[in-house]
Amino acid sequence: MADPSRKAKGALEQEAARIVLAYRDEDRLARDAALHAWSRGDPDRAAAADRALRMWIAMAPQERERPRKSRRRLAYGMVAIATSVSLALWLTAPFGADFASGGDVIAELQIAPGVMSALDSGTALNVIENDDDVLSIELRSGALFLAVDRSKRKRVTVIAGGVTTKVTGTRFSVARLSGSVSVAVEEGSVSVGVAAQDDANAVIAGSAWIGTERGGAVVPVNVSEIASWRQGVLTVRNRPLRDVADILARRFTGQILFADATLANARVSGSFDLADPIEALRAAVSALDGRVMTVTPWLAIVAPK
Repeated sequence: MADPSRKAKGALEQEAARIVLAYRDEDRLARDAALHAWSRGDPDRAAAADRALRMWIAMAPQERERPRKSRRRLAYGMVAIATSVSLALWLTAPFGADFASGGDVIAELQIAPGVMSALDSGTALNVIENDDDVLSIELRSGALFLAVDRSKRKRVTVIAGGVTTKVTGTRFSVARLSGSVSVAVEEGSVSVGVAAQDDANAVIAGSAWIGTERGGAVVPVNVSEIASWRQGVLTVRNRPLRDVADILARRFTGQILFADATLANARVSGSFDLADPIEALRAAVSALDGRVMTVTPWLAIVAPK
């Protein structure tokens, strides 16, 4: 049988999840019989059934015993868990990157003469140095902190998700978050431009520009908190929880998924120890009356209590 498309695979995962969630734990024989009848003779259905069953068994018993209405919501969260983990890792792998930090922070990296950088976990970037001494850096994932020596560089440009940051000499960070880009300046100033606006945004020390290729805004920040991941701490002020999860996911062995969009968009402030990303996530989520379920060593789900 030909390998089905990703859309077809997603439909199989969804149907297998529905079958698993239709039975109580004490009805496991009936559940297994239903899965067998549904998947018999079809290797793709059999694989989807096996993934759904293993994931259900891996969940803590107290999570499985939640009211059936909540379990139904969880079934939809299971729809593409097995495929989303492998697909997300495939999409974010830094293929062909000039520099990549993997799971560790790189404290000092000379990208080019006059340009020193620190790379956060899970960061990948490409570098192009032009003949006129203009250095272009494409931030493909993660976050970096740059220190540019004005006497050695005419200009450095950082491109991240349609957002272009230009600088002649300064210390600043650029981070790609879940759907947005953050540019924070520790010393000096930078110019941030996007395709949807004619005028660039001037960002000076003690401020940050946060937005997308469609536009953004400049907000004040504490200079000591810029790129705090260099000290093993994540410090955020009034940031969406999805941004916190995005940063922590780069230190996690798998994926962090949200079962509720409202919780993902909720704002959080605080400082969190990056040594244990899941405990840091739990600390952030607890302030929002949420919880973190570690389904497997490769998957954590954030959901309301």
